[in-house]
Amino acid sequence: MTAQVAVMHYFHGIPMGRICEMTDIPLGSLVDLFHRLSGYFAPVMDLLKEQYRLSPVKHADETGWRNDGQSGYAWLFCTPETNLFSFQNTRSARVPRSTLGEKKLPGVWVVDRYNA
Repeated sequence: MTAQVAVMHYFHGIPMGRICEMTDIPLGSLVDLFHRLSGYFAPVMDLLKEQYRLSPVKHADETGWRNDGQSGYAWLFCTPETNLFSFQNTRSARVPRSTLGEKKLPGVWVVDRYNA
């Protein structure tokens, strides 16, 4: 069931409320299920960040993102081979720093000149 509801939400874009109606899974349980599922993929993030850092061309951008009436930001860090998304409630420099690291990176970084 975990795989099925994850595909419904993340691949097909079905809202969690609708999935709850379709499956009789309470919203809190569905959120907990997705949080546990994210834990399985957490180790992969470090590998993807390292791939991003080593790419000769990197792009980064952020945009406003509303979630349940709350303001936040969707961050994108991408290369021709890798796409990393980070949904945060802040636009501060700590978000790109967590992906870029502290060391000078090789290559070109394409940005819109926002100074984060």
